[in-house]
Amino acid sequence: MPLLRTIRSRRDLCATLLNRIHYSLFFADSLTIYAGRSKEATSSCSHLPVLNPDTSHMCVCDELSRQLEAWHDGLPEEVKPELTGATRGNRQAYLLRLLYWSSKQNIYRAFLIYVSSRAWEHAEVVPQAVLDMCGTCLDACRMYLMTARHLIYERTPYSYSYAMAWLTSSLLLSIAARSPPLQLLAEDIGTIHQVTIAHLKPWTQPHTSDRSAYEIACLVATKQHFDG
Repeated sequence: MPLLRTIRSRRDLCATLLNRIHYSLFFADSLTIYAGRSKEATSSCSHLPVLNPDTSHMCVCDELSRQLEAWHDGLPEEVKPELTGATRGNRQAYLLRLLYWSSKQNIYRAFLIYVSSRAWEHAEVVPQAVLDMCGTCLDACRMYLMTARHLIYERTPYSYSYAMAWLTSSLLLSIAARSPPLQLLAEDIGTIHQVTIAHLKPWTQPHTSDRSAYEIACLVATKQHFDG
């Protein structure tokens, strides 16, 4: 059973990394740091022509991403998942792939939220490094959806988590599609909505969280259709 112990150990390491990601990145004043401004500076200067991300924070994200790659590289070859979705794999491979892409999305998600939450003026520019991080987050969302679709058809102890994470990934892509600096990174949003609704619908039961997730997905898709 050494291989099974190794798999469990690696899964525990990934869970620890996820906790580290949340502890390092999601804190009260995080959005001011993504802008390269302190809380005090934000109150005195509400408009800057250029988004200047905090260098130390970007280094934290890069380090967390490096640790994620090290986790994947350290998996035994017998169970190491192919990450792009080119091969179907088995349930174990899908679960490990979901851990990878959910972690990658969490690392860079706040940059996407920051960029999409601003009302951008014509003179303002988003640095390419920030756009690249937003693109990485969106790619991770797509890969999560591509992987989860193989598992969401079956009722398992993970079904609720799949549905909620699916909705999160879909919403992040929807947010990007409505943000002028990010629209070109989410041109497939129509297809994303269709796939999301189709995969959540079979699990909708009255007065359940899955039903709420499905209704949210439908409302967002409808609004995006008429606003677009």
